[in-house]
Amino acid sequence: QEGGEGVKRGYLLYGPPGTGKSSLVAAMANFLRFDIYDLELTEVRSNTSLRTLMVGTASRSILVVEDIDCTIDVCNRNREAGGEAADQSQNHEEKVTLSGLLNFIDGL
Repeated sequence: QEGGEGVKRGYLLYGPPGTGKSSLVAAMANFLRFDIYDLELTEVRSNTSLRTLMVGTASRSILVVEDIDCTIDVCNRNREAGGEAADQSQNHEEKVTLSGLLNFIDGL
């Protein structure tokens, strides 16, 4: 956009291996002349760190997160609902949560 903040968009590509998800991203980046960054969520320590990474990313770039389902521990959400020990919920706060990831995809 001219004279304003650029639009950030999040897309979730889903499908079995070998169906062209990565090829589609590479083709989009090539066509638009965008840089591609591969984000390894296991290296991100918290939702705050994830947000900092997104804000610090240059415009005209594509962030790729492969195998999200393997990197986010969705089970912690169920454990907290069951009322397990407080030390587990404190440990959970130090990780990227499902909510944090969804906000990241939404561009918040």
